[in-house]
Amino acid sequence: MLDTQRLTSGWTDDLRLAGQQALQVISPELERIVQDVYMFLLGIDRHEVTREQIERGFVKFENILRGEFSPEYLKTQQKTSKLLIERNVDFIQYLMCYAIYHRECALCLTRHSVDAGAVENLHFEALHMALQCDSCVSMSCYFAVMEQNNSMRTKELVDANNARITEIANSIGRFSTQTKMLSINAAIEAARAGDAGKGFAVVASEIKTMATKVQDATGEIEKLARKDEMDYA
Repeated sequence: MLDTQRLTSGWTDDLRLAGQQALQVISPELERIVQDVYMFLLGIDRHEVTREQIERGFVKFENILRGEFSPEYLKTQQKTSKLLIERNVDFIQYLMCYAIYHRECALCLTRHSVDAGAVENLHFEALHMALQCDSCVSMSCYFAVMEQNNSMRTKELVDANNARITEIANSIGRFSTQTKMLSINAAIEAARAGDAGKGFAVVASEIKTMATKVQDATGEIEKLARKDEMDYA
């Protein structure tokens, strides 16, 4: 995960103050802006954007426009990344939402400047810095979730393969046990037959040796399967 200390270091006190002022200007329009972004990302109607998604948008802006990146903010970014990956939204499309944020927030600040009769350049600078930092966090969260999902899929495949390997190994083990028992019975019969059964006794001995080797190999297979499970646990 990205070290957010590197992001906070670029925020001066003046920039933080300007960011808080910009947030006050943008806040009345923020719900609509967040809805616009989710509509673009998920291809849904405005009424389909959930309250939780809107609240995550507010948490985002309340943090980033102050140059702060709290655990709550990071959690909202992770949730958003998980949602987008589940909906098969690729990262390029995810980044495109920042064009919407920039445009709509900048329009809010521009209208405010016109009404106030003065342009606060630091408001725009704080907005740009905030969204730049937020995109860095979004990138970090998105790829962290992807990596976690890939690891989980890998473990699922390993678990499935190990279960199958163990099943096969058990089948081989049962077969080798039966073979060994047959070789013992054959050796007993060969002993009863005396000299006439000597050749058969040699064959029975070889069968027993082979069965023992198969059992040893089966044990090694099971050990390897258990080791893979421990490695991915």
